[in-house]
Amino acid sequence: MTAPPAIGEDEAILAAAAAESGGALATVLAVTGSAYRRAGSRMLVLPDGSTVGGVSGGCLEADVVDEALAVSRSGEPRILRFDTTDPGDVVMGYGSGCAGIIDVLVEPRGPLAADLSLAALAAARTTRRPGLRTGPRRRSMSA
Repeated sequence: MTAPPAIGEDEAILAAAAAESGGALATVLAVTGSAYRRAGSRMLVLPDGSTVGGVSGGCLEADVVDEALAVSRSGEPRILRFDTTDPGDVVMGYGSGCAGIIDVLVEPRGPLAADLSLAALAAARTTRRPGLRTGPRRRSMSA
């Protein structure tokens, strides 16, 4: 008997979102410098503070969860900026591999916000086509 295929992070987020309402969706918008996760990485924060997915290697998650719970209560989305470029910052740096600036969009779950992002993610997974361009457009260098 073979083991079932491992579930991917996107599928786990979609499954958790389908199973429970409320909470907020955090999405990495941009990274300048080095970080453990790239633009487009997501973390679903459920109303009890549990999470599915991730937006960093672990050093930002607690702050993002706190903000996500506040966003869930207020209904107002926020863009968070984390600057981990200061090598002397023992609070943010932890001597970790992060040495960049990470922008994270936190959207409350609901029909006009994060649920639309989740629907776009599901459609992109189904059609196997990108659903969101997160970086600058590349221009071809043809002659």
